[in-house]
Amino acid sequence: MTDGKGVIGWIVRRLYKGSLKKKPNAMRGSEIDERMIGDMERYLRLSGAPTSHWFIYGHTHVPEGRKREGGFSIVNTGSWFRDRDILHNTYVVIDDEVVIRRLGEPTPCWP
Repeated sequence: MTDGKGVIGWIVRRLYKGSLKKKPNAMRGSEIDERMIGDMERYLRLSGAPTSHWFIYGHTHVPEGRKREGGFSIVNTGSWFRDRDILHNTYVVIDDEVVIRRLGEPTPCWP
């Protein structure tokens, strides 16, 4: 433990401040883009996974989806904790349709 003073405190503060900066190649906080879709398509092809209608993931903490014609649709589960200005406490519901909901709210936040 440290009281935040001295060299150890300085190192801890620097590490914390560095963790808040968005790194140029970081996926966290990214929205679905064509590069990500290409990566998902390659992953599915290389994994030998059967053809699917949906690709559901939760890596970038942004709750969003993209319905696509002629291929699989994509949905990101979002984040269950507060992370910058990103909507949090979100999750995916798979029923008759695929939606994103926020904890405690009856209306889907996507689509």
